[in-house]
Amino acid sequence: MWQNCLFQINSNEKKIAEFAASGRISYLPPSDYKYDTIPLTLSGLATFPARMGQLKGFLREVRIYNRALSHNEIMEDYRQTFFIKNIEVCMQAELLEKKSTCTLKLSVCDEAAGDPLKARVMVRDGGNRHCLPPNCFSYGSVNDGYFYILDDEIELRFPPGKWIVAVLRGFEWEPVEIPFSFKNDGEIKSLKVALKRFVNFQQKGWFSGEHHIQYIGHGAMKYDKSLGWLNAAKICEAEGMNYASFVQGLDADMRSVCSKDFISKGNLELCPSLGGHLCCVNITRKPKCDTCHFSNIQMIEDVLLQGGVAVYTHPTSGLGKVGDVTWSREMPVAVALGKMPIWDVSYGLWSKGFDSDLIEDWYRYLNLGLKLAAGGSTDVYMNNSTLASPPGRWRTYSQTGVLCWPEVVRAYKNGATFISNGPLLVFKAQNTGVGGVVRLSGNGKEIVSVHLEAWSLNGLNRIEIVQNGKIIVDIACGGVKNFSKDLNVNIAETCWLAARCHGLNGAYFGNLAHTSPIYIQYGNCKIGVHQADADYFIRWLDEYRDFIPKFCEYRKLNAGEARPLLDAVERAREKYRSLTGAAKE
Repeated sequence: MWQNCLFQINSNEKKIAEFAASGRISYLPPSDYKYDTIPLTLSGLATFPARMGQLKGFLREVRIYNRALSHNEIMEDYRQTFFIKNIEVCMQAELLEKKSTCTLKLSVCDEAAGDPLKARVMVRDGGNRHCLPPNCFSYGSVNDGYFYILDDEIELRFPPGKWIVAVLRGFEWEPVEIPFSFKNDGEIKSLKVALKRFVNFQQKGWFSGEHHIQYIGHGAMKYDKSLGWLNAAKICEAEGMNYASFVQGLDADMRSVCSKDFISKGNLELCPSLGGHLCCVNITRKPKCDTCHFSNIQMIEDVLLQGGVAVYTHPTSGLGKVGDVTWSREMPVAVALGKMPIWDVSYGLWSKGFDSDLIEDWYRYLNLGLKLAAGGSTDVYMNNSTLASPPGRWRTYSQTGVLCWPEVVRAYKNGATFISNGPLLVFKAQNTGVGGVVRLSGNGKEIVSVHLEAWSLNGLNRIEIVQNGKIIVDIACGGVKNFSKDLNVNIAETCWLAARCHGLNGAYFGNLAHTSPIYIQYGNCKIGVHQADADYFIRWLDEYRDFIPKFCEYRKLNAGEARPLLDAVERAREKYRSLTGAAKE
């Protein structure tokens, strides 16, 4: 620890910064750190050094003194080791670049129409070493990297040898792999890659996108100046998405982009730190609030008034530690009060599977008769060239019919969505799509006709139909890439139905998809609520009510400002009690 110290930063012989400092020194921040008191972190970005380390070069050694060094002492230490600055640091990718004397002129087009396409490209040699061209937006490393072609043609440079180029464009286009080689220095070749549509979901009225994309953020990174919102939008297009919501703001530089097949817009991610982070979709101004830390419900209401929708992202189950800043602690409040129609049930840069805790929480909400749609997003940082995780790894498909922001919001609010990291899935009951309500007479068991159709570039393993959280149909698909089936299910209660798909593992995309529910209203009957499901959220809110004063003490906040939030917590608590007939008279 140090307190009330003057902190200096020297680069070679020059002092480049000076400021007062107190706190801890650490290699990685502890899990309960506060954003406004991030400790001094060595060798990387303070907030997320394990993911987003920025050091390029050598960290010679770390010395810690119990006194401040004089300027002369600092200079003497520098003079004793100044030879280090003459060491040429050359990364593996830079070595490859120096040997690159051959040229490949690469372009990508639509096989059917011949139009040029934006796409993601991977080029690797026989040893699985990836090439990251310096004149492209490249991500990852030579061990696992890719880049984007955003123009009609791009020139790439390679060393002589054998290579394989892979070109892909999201879940609806068939990836193409083509081998090529250069025998001699200075060779020039041209390659035009034609991509074929695997399935066209736009023609079915479905559009895919993401509402949690960062094109800048969390420290100085390689593409801060060169990327910009327009290139970020082009990359999202190259990933086969139809819409992209960036969370960097609403200023003129983030004005909307529109075309026949793609739209993008600047929105906001609200980070009040207590209740959880909210991604706003289709807003025109920053939501109003009375306080910073206790305002989630108020801001959600303002987003809805603007014709937008707020989505709880960084989904979590429970409260977490008092210093954790991203946990969606207030989710049960927003759902109970009817303010949250959709949430990110699947989320993350590297998440490959369903989080069992989140799925279980989601099913509990639905089993209590609360409507809640499925969303998916990544929270990718597109300015960070070291991340090998593209936007749209998890994405939300919205059934809009027309591609525009009000229709995307309508789909989110109506639950006309499914989430995917690879497979594509259509689910209907009585010809009613997801988010809709099927009404039955309530006279004994009734037969409901169900239509399932799924696609996966990797091949399909199985499709399941879930009723009130339990699998009632499990269909083996045998690895086919397209599967369709009509069947009947017997229904004798008010319930919800959803479909989920498990594909086979593949080289480029994931293997999971999950639809939002279809709601079955059986006569005038209410859904059969289990006391344990209501008790789960009542207990959550009881713990949250006790958590709020602890948070105020930890943050040194005025606990009186939390009164409106505590009132909302109590209203939500009574809502859950009412679902089991245990509410106050």
